Amino acid sequence: ILVKLERPAEAEAIYVKLIETDPVGQKAAFIELAALLARKKKYRQAAEYYTRAIEVFPKRPDLYLSRGAMFVEMGEYGRAEADFKKAVQIEPKLAPAAKYYQALIYYKKEDYAGTKARLDEALALKPDQSLAQQIKLFKKGVAREERSLKPWALSTTFFFQYDDNVSLEPLDGFGVGAAGARTTGKHDTSVGLIAGGTFYFVNRRARQIGVSYTYRHLTYQKLTQNDLSAHGLAAFYAYNKAPWYFRLQGDLGFYYAAGEDKMTMYALSPTLTRVFGELDRTQLYGTWEYKYMYDGTDDARHWVVGLTHFHTFKTGSPGGLTARGGLKFEKEEALEGQGAIYTVTEVKAGLTFPLPAKFEGDIGFGRAWVNYDFNPLFDPTKEREDDRWTAELKAGRPLGDNFRLEFMLTHTYNNSNLLNSENKDLYEFRRNVFTTLITGMF
Repeated sequence: ILVKLERPAEAEAIYVKLIETDPVGQKAAFIELAALLARKKKYRQAAEYYTRAIEVFPKRPDLYLSRGAMFVEMGEYGRAEADFKKAVQIEPKLAPAAKYYQALIYYKKEDYAGTKARLDEALALKPDQSLAQQIKLFKKGVAREERSLKPWALSTTFFFQYDDNVSLEPLDGFGVGAAGARTTGKHDTSVGLIAGGTFYFVNRRARQIGVSYTYRHLTYQKLTQNDLSAHGLAAFYAYNKAPWYFRLQGDLGFYYAAGEDKMTMYALSPTLTRVFGELDRTQLYGTWEYKYMYDGTDDARHWVVGLTHFHTFKTGSPGGLTARGGLKFEKEEALEGQGAIYTVTEVKAGLTFPLPAKFEGDIGFGRAWVNYDFNPLFDPTKEREDDRWTAELKAGRPLGDNFRLEFMLTHTYNNSNLLNSENKDLYEFRRNVFTTLITGMF
């Protein structure tokens, strides 16, 4: 009962007491404690108690299967194979289950051909309906992982966008209407493309080393002076060993606006993720950028550091609910003293949730405090302080194995402390961007 109530420590204490004091009760306690330790991923201890259970019940084939599964988790594949063979020797009907566990050995070794072969052998032995369904799901997962760990990857995203304030114009002042009036003449539709490829020198579960190229382009219908395009080159290294996941990426980007050279940017971005069980993970990330400008503005350095925690709630719905919350800090400084130095402190939160028809929804919110340290070229008497709110709504779903459809709305409201002679905020604006995307991943 305590196990079902998710009070494992109390349950474990009772099992240990039975083992120490009750010669009759300890026989069942060996099995229950081994299963509890397996759920807690204490595989070696679990294997020890399965061994003690086998000493008491040497003819129970399920115990050999369970102990063999612990040996698989510990990487002791020879001992696992011996246990699976013994289980089938005692009860031939367990051959499909033994083949399933053998497939796990090949999967652990990242031998996908061997994994699928053992799963096919298990299906050929006509397992019961529950195990057959489990085998089929395993095969699908193996096929997805095999595709993801190939030596190359391609992706293409086409998107259509409507932006009601492309240039981030103030809500009022400058002759666009009364206080609080909607910005006019700065809305437009655009189409975009993001396409790229990745080549992996090493692509394994534990380690990835590779390079990538990405092309981005955005074309406006009317406000063509805001057209953007960019070429990006990157090299990356990732090391993954549960519960830690680390990635380091270096980028070189070339950016163009309205067909003219705008900027070359160098960047270095480390990310470290710590997983806490099945439901929680924390991600620490950062970026250092150097912006080499061609439009007459100063070169600049930009830093970002942030922390986000994710928690998944167990629900009856596939995928469940995942909440996130975090803090981000940014700083940029112009190097020649003619541009503004600014900092951004932002609190962010969000929730991902399942929707009908295989859609997945996401809602996110952000509150940022932006401080500009102006030099005398702008305003010698007062620093600018902005209060920025953002909200983002998403809904997306897969289209087969290689495509995804997504709808997105991003809302920004910015308010500052700088007023003109008419007591109107020079930097107050609202912006809504509606985007539809179709992404293909190969």
